[in-house]
Amino acid sequence: MTTTARHPLVEDYLRRLWTEAGRLPVDQARELVADIEEHIATALPPDSTESEVRNALERLGTPTELVAAAAAPDQPQEPAKKSFASPGGAIACLVFAEILCILLPVSVPLWIIGLVMMARVTVWSERDRMLGFVGLGTGLPLAFGAVFLSTAIVTSCSQVYENGQLVSDTCGGTNWVAVTSWSILLGYLALQAFAIWRLTRSARRR
Repeated sequence: MTTTARHPLVEDYLRRLWTEAGRLPVDQARELVADIEEHIATALPPDSTESEVRNALERLGTPTELVAAAAAPDQPQEPAKKSFASPGGAIACLVFAEILCILLPVSVPLWIIGLVMMARVTVWSERDRMLGFVGLGTGLPLAFGAVFLSTAIVTSCSQVYENGQLVSDTCGGTNWVAVTSWSILLGYLALQAFAIWRLTRSARRR
């Protein structure tokens, strides 16, 4: 693999940055591009994978965002993409959507917002984001399934008759549907706890 300075993704990024920086004074544009080139060279070792390069560029923000921030340094700006990409917000929305699963007017919008935020967060790696979708994004559908299965009672019943009359009517046995459902639920909750811990730690490290 070539060095990160020659990586096609980096070259394309810097080319777009130069184009956007044309709106700035020449000296300021050169300084901005030089700073970004130095940052990329420092952040990415020569043997970086394509995924690592892509994630590093995403964390920098788009060239348009960088130039806009450089054009107005005294006015802190939060890129529009990131304003709806809070790691904590994504986790909270998905968790509360799961908890409030039976309240469809509340849970479904929360779930959709959580998924969108999860997809837009840039501080997570692709692996972390996939963990979020699997561990938290599936929470609401599985919660619906758990509620449905909890109403399915499978029992074995026995009736005892004497002289043609019913003297005992008992239902017992193991509810294997419930046992299986609860086993799956406990395993899934463990996965969710791990996902929340991992995503929160990753966001803080960034």
